[in-house]
Amino acid sequence: MKKLRIGIILLLFVFSFFLQANSDDITQILNEIFSVASPTGYEDSMVSTIQKLLPADLSFEKDSLGSLYLVLGDGGEHLAVLTGIDETGYFVSGFDSRGYLNLDRAVSVGTPLFDSFQFGHPMTVWTQAGPVSGVLALPSLHIISREMRNDLQNIFSLENALVDIGVRSKKEAQARGIEMLDPVTPLARISQLAGDRKSGPSLGTKVCTSLLLDVAAEVSLKSLGQKTTFVWMAQTKYPARRSRPRAALGAVLAKKNLSAVKFLIVGIYPLDNQVENHLSLGAGPILVTSEGSDSDLNKIIVDMASRLNIPLQNVTNIESMLLAPFLSSANVSGMFVPVKFSATPNEVVDFRDVRSLVKLISSILQ
Repeated sequence: MKKLRIGIILLLFVFSFFLQANSDDITQILNEIFSVASPTGYEDSMVSTIQKLLPADLSFEKDSLGSLYLVLGDGGEHLAVLTGIDETGYFVSGFDSRGYLNLDRAVSVGTPLFDSFQFGHPMTVWTQAGPVSGVLALPSLHIISREMRNDLQNIFSLENALVDIGVRSKKEAQARGIEMLDPVTPLARISQLAGDRKSGPSLGTKVCTSLLLDVAAEVSLKSLGQKTTFVWMAQTKYPARRSRPRAALGAVLAKKNLSAVKFLIVGIYPLDNQVENHLSLGAGPILVTSEGSDSDLNKIIVDMASRLNIPLQNVTNIESMLLAPFLSSANVSGMFVPVKFSATPNEVVDFRDVRSLVKLISSILQ
């Protein structure tokens, strides 16, 4: 009898684990795309992966920056749902005679400490011949000059960064297939934290990409009552020239290309507990609106969230390069995923917020 009870407990445990592992589409999609590199200007691999994960009979378009457009449904007021797919990364800017790689980046970062956070972390160099592993390091503090040791803050800068791939010369590094301008990103690794929280580099961006992919895959099988365009935007970390307020280049071009009358922007919202302690992980998606805005789209979102018992957090008038190009429209809303430790190698996302947002957007579209 005792053995039977133990067997039943084990079976229940395995069964519950199986259900948990197979009931979460968004997690499965994230696992598919998380290791796909998509630094700004190098989004082609991510775009190709998105297309492969969606039904084969769908028709896609791209713009001159590489953003991906998918149109579903017909009739009604044209709605566009958009998110950025580019992560902050680096590119190879030179070779040290000892075989180390020099790095540079073409985009601004979310925090002045972004580069210093990466030291000591594994990196991946994406070559034409395949990925090459390395680690971001610094010259040894024991052999640098006294002047450099006295200014430790400046030591931890991109100018002093070296990627060690385990070779001894420039020739050996090039023999591994590494070329100038090859993209470089932190090692794609997701850590499972307590509860529904996960952590990893550029996790917020990859979650938003997965979220839109999950929604598009679901509603593509349904008959939509309104024309809906999904846009995975490239180059959203470049500000468009002379844009005021600062607007993402990819978002500016997407707005120009779209004939939509309603715009739903999906992005990440970095949490700062010292400044905005009324916002938190796991308390629901964040609805971002303009001051005094009471658009039809906002009302639809709030009403649907209420019907589905989905909690919403609310903020107004944030500075967002994703939102900026669409603010001139009378019908724009932002639905943002709360992210802790944004722009570090360990961004934290609570997947209760993510699943709520998937359910909310899918319900609105259907």
